[in-house]
Amino acid sequence: MLLVLYIAVAAILPSLSAKQTLALHFLHTVFWRCFHSFGLGLLLREQSERKYIVRYFMSHYYYPEGYVRQGALEEAFTNWKSLYNMSVCMTYGVYRLRRSRALAYVVSSIFLFPHMADLCNAEQLD
Repeated sequence: MLLVLYIAVAAILPSLSAKQTLALHFLHTVFWRCFHSFGLGLLLREQSERKYIVRYFMSHYYYPEGYVRQGALEEAFTNWKSLYNMSVCMTYGVYRLRRSRALAYVVSSIFLFPHMADLCNAEQLD
C-alpha cells in the first residue's frame, strides 16, 4: 500500500525546482524519523501500559475457541515486527536517498560549489 501511495504521489506531483526537491527530501526524511521515534514510541508505551495492540487484535479479529489469547499475541507480535521493519527501512532508506549522487548534485549546485555539480554530472554520464 505504501508503494501505491508513493507511485500516486509521484504521478500527480508537478515538476519541482532543485530547491523544492531538496525541501521535499528533507521533509520526507523528517517525517520518517518522527514516525520511527515518536509514532513507534507512543505505540510501545500504549502496549506496555494498556496492552493496546493485543487488545486490538482480540476485539477486531476472530480466533478459534481456546486460541484467542495466544492467537492475538502471535498476530500482534508479527504485525509489530512488520511495522518496525518498515519503519527502519524507510528511515534509513530516505537517509540513503539523501546521500545519493543525484541529491549531492542538487545540493552542490545550489548551496556549495557550482563547479562540483559539473563533476557530479560528468560522473553520472560515464
